[in-house]
Amino acid sequence: MSATHYTAGLEARPRNSFFGGIGTMFAILGAARNASAAAQAGRRPAASDLRVLGIDPKSFDGVRL
Repeated sequence: MSATHYTAGLEARPRNSFFGGIGTMFAILGAARNASAAAQAGRRPAASDLRVLGIDPKSFDGVRL
């Protein structure tokens, strides 16, 4: 599957403007923060956060936390 499949949630955000790009940046940073906090706590990150980061949630099943 392509990376665009996993970032489909970001496709709805307007990217053709400066503020649309800023919103996308914050969405990616927020997903990274959430996934990092979950991993540090020994929990599996949310599938939606993994998708925003371009990570297949099913492939994350093999990761030991």
